[in-house]
Amino acid sequence: MALWWYSAAGEPAGPIDDQQLQVMAAQGQLSPQSPIYREDLGSWHTLETFEAILGLHRNSWGAYFVPTTTDPLQGGPLNALASPWQRVAAYWLDGLTVRAICWVLFFVFAPSLMSGSTAALVAFVVLVLAAPVVYETMLHAIRGQTMGKWKMGIEVVGCEHAELLTIGRAFARSVVGIFTWPINVCMVLCWSERRGLHDLAVNSRVQKVV
Repeated sequence: MALWWYSAAGEPAGPIDDQQLQVMAAQGQLSPQSPIYREDLGSWHTLETFEAILGLHRNSWGAYFVPTTTDPLQGGPLNALASPWQRVAAYWLDGLTVRAICWVLFFVFAPSLMSGSTAALVAFVVLVLAAPVVYETMLHAIRGQTMGKWKMGIEVVGCEHAELLTIGRAFARSVVGIFTWPINVCMVLCWSERRGLHDLAVNSRVQKVV
């Protein structure tokens, strides 16, 4: 097995084997531009030079991941599915986050609401109803993770190439999810693919972050 050295704070470190190098890359400790060295190479090279040899893949925002399984229907490298309990816990944590956002909105609008402003009431209701959709849509489209999913170590990606969802797909997933959440919970808990109607609607999946 090949042994590698890598640069840490400008100093050589190692040796480590292929698997250790993969783990460090997937955890963000090494970037595509990180210098690595192997005795038979004769000189230092960047990690991106050996991505194919090491079995490293990058997601849509450039972070490394090591596929742990392959979806035969899509043929792309995909990580292991998130467990049902990871998804339930993430959903619960996201609920707390959205409630906190709604409380902030209430305190912002409180003076106008107490004065009896109809316009303020309408604006407050619209923002409260929109909060969960905007929260999920933007975070799923920007980084693939809401706060709850980040805390549980899971992410939402497309089934094709573990790609980041577009804003349109993330929005559609969130809206469908709001209206079908009881069915989605049952599907995630009971179906081996752990995908709800909102996932099927935009061809997404929730997987573990390696």
